[in-house]
Amino acid sequence: MFSTATVPLTDGYKMRCHHLGTAMNRVFGPLTVFHTHNYADNYSPEILTLDGCDPPVAAKQQNLTMPTLQQMHKNTAASPRSTAKLFLLLEELSYRHLYRADRAHLGMFQLKSAMSSYDREDDFASDGFCGVAGFTAALLKCLEAQARGFAHGHGKIHSVPNGTKELYLLGKRRAGDYQSQTRQRR
Repeated sequence: MFSTATVPLTDGYKMRCHHLGTAMNRVFGPLTVFHTHNYADNYSPEILTLDGCDPPVAAKQQNLTMPTLQQMHKNTAASPRSTAKLFLLLEELSYRHLYRADRAHLGMFQLKSAMSSYDREDDFASDGFCGVAGFTAALLKCLEAQARGFAHGHGKIHSVPNGTKELYLLGKRRAGDYQSQTRQRR
C-alpha cells in the first residue's frame, strides 16, 4: 500500500497537515500567530552567490548588475539546490530571530539549540526569550510550490503570550492546591 501522507504537495500530505493543525489546536488552544513569509523570489544576489556565479558576488557591492529574470529562472531550474539552501536559510533566520524558536524540524532540516537539549526544563520550542509571538510553544508550517520557482509556506505559532503572568498564575494555583490539601489532612 502506498501512502502520500509524507509526500509534500499531495492531497495526503495536505490532509495530514490538517489533522496535525487540528490536534495542535486541541492541545495548545487557539493559535497566536498565522504567518506567510513571502521571500524575495529567486531574483536576488544571494541566489547568485549560492549558485556559484562567476565572478563571485562581493559581500558589500552596491548596484550589482543582475541577469534578466528569465535567466535567473533558468539558473535556478538548473540548480535547485541554491534555491533550497536560500529558503532554508531564510526560514531559520525568521524562526530563530522573529519567533525565538530554537527547536523545530523542516523535513530533514533541524533547527537546533545552541545549548544542550539535556538542559531543557520545558517542552517549548522557544529559546527562553520573548519573540514576536511571545514564548513559542509549538509551530507548524505547510509548504507549497509557487509558479515563480520558489517555495512558499503557511505557518501557525502557538505560544504563551505573557509567560511571566502565566507562570505567576500557575504558581498561585499550585500554592492554593497545596494549602487546600494540607487543610484536608488536618
